[in-house]
Amino acid sequence: MEYPTFTFKKRPCLSFLVGMALTFGVATASHGTPLSRPGDSTFKKYDTNRDGLISKEEAAEHKMSSKAFEEADTNGDGKLNKSEFVKAESINERVQVAKYVDDSVITAKVKAGLFKHSLLKGSQIHVETYKGAVQLSGFIDSDKQVAAAGKITAGVEGVTKVINNLIPKNND
Repeated sequence: MEYPTFTFKKRPCLSFLVGMALTFGVATASHGTPLSRPGDSTFKKYDTNRDGLISKEEAAEHKMSSKAFEEADTNGDGKLNKSEFVKAESINERVQVAKYVDDSVITAKVKAGLFKHSLLKGSQIHVETYKGAVQLSGFIDSDKQVAAAGKITAGVEGVTKVINNLIPKNND
């Protein structure tokens, strides 16, 4: 039995070309305007006065850090165009991640400090950190331990506030 053979012409597939055009942003809508790109809808949301630029005030309204805004404002005009805005969004996300990492580091340092202290060794103390504010919670043996845990926590670099919700089982 003989099997049929297929011959393929060496022309690019139309769907491949369309896909490549969309990937590289060269496709246009039927009326000749460019199709929207990622970030356009966010830019429009920030651009409340519809002038095609993002001012410091517009950025602040949407909680963009001033550091991200200033670093992305490469031409120094105090406004962000679309390409500067994309850069600012990236910087802002990096700043937010750094804050989260800082809180994790603070939590780890507090836990290590509590574990090292002889009066608190073996205690079940829950530690949570948010923007430098550290909350301690749990049940421990004495008022002395509550005070020691608060003092240790306050001494950790980066701690801005201590919320000591530890409850002593016995009052000394």
